[in-house]
Amino acid sequence: MIKVMIVDDQELIRESLKVVLNVSPDIKVVDAAANVAEALKSAVKYRPDVVLMDIRMPGMDGVEGTKLLKECGTQAKFIVLTTFEAAE
Repeated sequence: MIKVMIVDDQELIRESLKVVLNVSPDIKVVDAAANVAEALKSAVKYRPDVVLMDIRMPGMDGVEGTKLLKECGTQAKFIVLTTFEAAE
């Protein structure tokens, strides 16, 4: 079982990813955090194997958040995701 944690400030994105990922019997979303502070607490509690990290978040961005999570000793692999609103 692969334990996944989602970190994204947009609730719709978090919930959508949870639904899609939880379809697989080999994947379990252990938490979906709205910011880095929540993710730090969650990583200690759930010890995810994979973190889906949004880069563009208010407050602390996902780049800094990834560094902090790694400094806290998580062995998780990180997948970076983000959305951009652009006409082109």
